[in-house]
Amino acid sequence: MEKVKEPKANWDSAAHTIFMNACVEEVRANNRNGGYFTDIGQANLHKKFNEHSGRNYSTQQIKNRWGM
Repeated sequence: MEKVKEPKANWDSAAHTIFMNACVEEVRANNRNGGYFTDIGQANLHKKFNEHSGRNYSTQQIKNRWGM
C-alpha cells in the first residue's frame, strides 16, 4: 500500500492564532491530561481549527504543531 503525501501545512500568523485559541478553549474545558490533550480534546481541537480556519489539516498536522 502506497502512502499518500499530504500537502504541507501553512502555519501563518492567522492559522497560529486560530490554533492557539482552540488550544486555550480545550485546556479550559479540562480536555488535557498532563502535557497532552485527551482523545476528546484532540478531536475537538481538530474540528475547531478546521472550522474556524477553513483549512482541512489532518490530525497529524495539528499534532505536529502542538509538539513544536
